[in-house]
Amino acid sequence: MDRYVLGDVDGDGVKERVCVTVSDTANIKGGDLVVLDSKGSDLKKLVLLEDFAEINSYFLEVRDINSDGVLEIIASSPVGAHGEKLYILRWDGESYVRVGEFFSDAPSIEVRDIDADGMDEIVVKQRDYATDAIANSILQIFRWVGGKYQLVD
Repeated sequence: MDRYVLGDVDGDGVKERVCVTVSDTANIKGGDLVVLDSKGSDLKKLVLLEDFAEINSYFLEVRDINSDGVLEIIASSPVGAHGEKLYILRWDGESYVRVGEFFSDAPSIEVRDIDADGMDEIVVKQRDYATDAIANSILQIFRWVGGKYQLVD
């Protein structure tokens, strides 16, 4: 375990550790995104994403990004030479579910409140290959609407 974040991601009043662990000790490149949940003297390891990221190259955060009182797990990692992938996971009362998966070939994905409504949007930058892929980019904005992320027109 390289680093971890603490947060009550399952709403039981006890903070869990969200971390990336090495999935293959012989090849210490890839790591799994896991939640370590302690219930009394028991420790449960719940694997959310297998082979999620290179062990030293990822972003991990726990916070309520849609203002509904439930903490989301935000995890992102590089993909290939010029890409980034961001996952948003949350506890649904029974298990952790993936509520968002976003890819940028720029790479640039931001989670921030761009319209000051108290809910973060997901801002994804894509290269514009029709003009100049390096200088120009296309912004895609996703909002949490009706229990899922939707692309804003």
